[in-house]
Amino acid sequence: MSNFDANSLISSPLGHHLQTDRTSSFSFHPKEETPFPRNSGPLSDALLETPTDLVCPITLQVFKDPVITSSGQVYERHAIVSHLEKNHNDPISRLPLRIDQLTPVYVLRVRAAEYRESAAAACIQAACSAGCTNPVQYVRRAVDLADGITVPGLSPECVQYVKTHPSNACDVQVMEVFAQGLISAAQKANAAAVYGTLLTAGLDKAQQCAHLRAWVECWTQLPGELDDTAMRKLEEFVEGQSVMRWSRVIDLVEAVFSGSAAVALCEHLLFPGTSPVTGTATPEARLREVTLKYVQLQLRSVAEAQGALGRRVTALEAASQEPPPAEEASIKEKHFFLRRPHWMNRRMFVSTALTVATVAGAGGHPVLKVLSMFPLLYLIPPDGD
Repeated sequence: MSNFDANSLISSPLGHHLQTDRTSSFSFHPKEETPFPRNSGPLSDALLETPTDLVCPITLQVFKDPVITSSGQVYERHAIVSHLEKNHNDPISRLPLRIDQLTPVYVLRVRAAEYRESAAAACIQAACSAGCTNPVQYVRRAVDLADGITVPGLSPECVQYVKTHPSNACDVQVMEVFAQGLISAAQKANAAAVYGTLLTAGLDKAQQCAHLRAWVECWTQLPGELDDTAMRKLEEFVEGQSVMRWSRVIDLVEAVFSGSAAVALCEHLLFPGTSPVTGTATPEARLREVTLKYVQLQLRSVAEAQGALGRRVTALEAASQEPPPAEEASIKEKHFFLRRPHWMNRRMFVSTALTVATVAGAGGHPVLKVLSMFPLLYLIPPDGD
């Protein structure tokens, strides 16, 4: 904000310069059934607006290091110093002003810091609430407020990602990084709430599968598996939301885990037992939907078992019809390198070999000695014997 023209503020009252929020088009408008109502009320409005006495009229941001002038105007130090380097007057009162006339306002600095910390924490909780249909605006608001301070649940990676990705096209990734920061801060329940909101956001199946897996890992004691605790939480999630069709959740469970996990979820929904949500009114249409899905899964399981059994029987029958290997063939394979070719049995070759051997035996040359060993080949049985 060092290049901000402070003279443009003269024509506007200080009270009209409120903190401007970055609004986002990241809206969870699910494709199925009725969406959640948008956040409204004093609390949500207050989180997105800053009290006017905590806002610098030059930067339009919450004070970090406020200073007051001799005329009673309060500014952010770096903003007014940058202005006075080019102009030697108060940007609002137009009175002469020097840098050495700026006085720190410690009470206002403490109050602004307390506000930023508490408001950022409240924004994080708002982003994790089940009824929040546009949580990314609260995450971005929390990052703006938490600049320079540490807020539990807001990881440095999330702060850096939000600052470097202001586009609304990155809103889903912003929420994913935000959820990962909550997990690293041991706030798995809040992270599960964020993944649950993403799960009902009407994204494609691949993204929904990834968010379901991440949601389950917030509850399961066995990574990559849907244990009893995660199954109970999943049952509560399915029955507590009115956005996704129950059959859709069952399909995602089957795609991410297995058909048996999808069958188990159907049984939990049809026969809740001691679940905390037992007794709630469940629409008959949803019960029929789950029942139909349950029957389909069971029939598919039976068909797969029959197919596996049929393939096994076919393999056993084929193995029983193969003739046993001949013993002679086995022996021939073992002594393959001890066989004499048939062409060595011809009369001409035999005569020639014996003549060479006789002549070779008379000399002492090494080559002749090797030739004299030809008759030894006839001690080896020929092929086919």
